[in-house]
Formats: sequence, structure tokens, C-alpha cells
Amino acid sequence: MTILFDDPPNRQLDVSADDQTMRKATLPHRTRRVGAMSNERLGHGGYVALSRFEVRPGWEDAVAAAFRDRPRLVERASGFLRLDVLRPVHHPTEFWLITYWTHEAAFREWHRSHDRRSAHQGMPAGLRLIPGSAEIIELEHVTS
Repeated sequence: MTILFDDPPNRQLDVSADDQTMRKATLPHRTRRVGAMSNERLGHGGYVALSRFEVRPGWEDAVAAAFRDRPRLVERASGFLRLDVLRPVHHPTEFWLITYWTHEAAFREWHRSHDRRSAHQGMPAGLRLIPGSAEIIELEHVTS
């Protein structure tokens, strides 16, 4: 997998697993890190939520821009560690949001919060997702 970062520009990270070729992904926004994310910080039993959705063709650049310019409200949430927004290089209408939390309850609290609803107001007006494409996969962090 090749991940392209906006900051610094054009920095690449090549990753392979078990000699299998993985799909390329881009990071369409600058990720603001909240401290170094080490095993001690996330820890065994930490919580990761992967949200995946697909937008209708023609909306991908506006959605990527909305994520780059987002108000960063999640960074204020208790237990929040990091957000990565990715999209497959060969399928740019698909977006993956990966959030890292100290524990599941912190994610649940954010998910019910007013700030979460406010954060989504920055999405382009009239945005339509591909029906059935949205899903949240809940993961337990084992190690980094």
C-alpha cells in the first residue's frame, strides 16, 4: 500500500504485507496528531472505528476538501487519539474514516454528541451517498 501525505508534500510510505500486493490509498487531508500514538497511548483494548462510505461520482473532490477544511471538533472529544481519512487510489469516490480512541465509551459519547452533528454540517450541500455503501466497523486495538 502506498500512502501519500499532504504534509510534508509528496511524502510516501510503502507498506506490504506477506508479499501480497495491496491497493493504494491516499490521505486526502492533513492529519493533526494529538501527541504521539504509541502502544502505551492507545494500549491493548483501545478502540478503533472504521467508517466507510461511497459518494456519487462528481462529489469526491468536494468531500475531500470538506475533510481537509473540517472544523476539527473531534479533536476536543474526551478519549480521542487520532483520525485518518483515506480513499482508495483506484476508487476515489470511496472514503474510509479511521478514528482511534482510548476506549469504546469515548467513541460512543462522541457519536451521540452535538459536536459530532455540528462536524457533519461542513459536508457539501446536496451530498448523496451511494445507497447501502455506509458502514461502521468496530475494532479492538491489539498492538501497533
